[in-house]
Amino acid sequence: MGFISDLIRVGSDWPFGTFVVGLLLISFSLVAGLVIWGVLTALDSWFLPRQDGEGRVIGKKFDRSHVELIPVSTGNTSTIIPVHHGDEWSLHIQVGDQDDWIGVTEECYSETKKQDRVKVTYVIGRISGSLYVRDIE
Repeated sequence: MGFISDLIRVGSDWPFGTFVVGLLLISFSLVAGLVIWGVLTALDSWFLPRQDGEGRVIGKKFDRSHVELIPVSTGNTSTIIPVHHGDEWSLHIQVGDQDDWIGVTEECYSETKKQDRVKVTYVIGRISGSLYVRDIE
């Protein structure tokens, strides 16, 4: 109980303590939310039997190669680390009344047109009932 009582004591110091405690609570809530979202996604889509079927390409997306600059501070020094992201090609596939995006090779992207029918391997989420496209031919 010492941590909680210390947190309450710091939080009562207006305005700095209230700001710090509020920031900690918001940060904790965001991290907890991301962990819960990840666990639910894993429970929903992992270790399910795969199904084969036919899908329709309803969209295409190409993301160009780019460099993202990430600032990193270590003690008194600050530096920027460049992170390279290569070209990415994606197809938007519809199976029945549900749809999902899947990353593909440049060759597959070039050969495929909107409205093309493709063979897909997919799973249906056990909790959400959502479509997760795992592979296309």
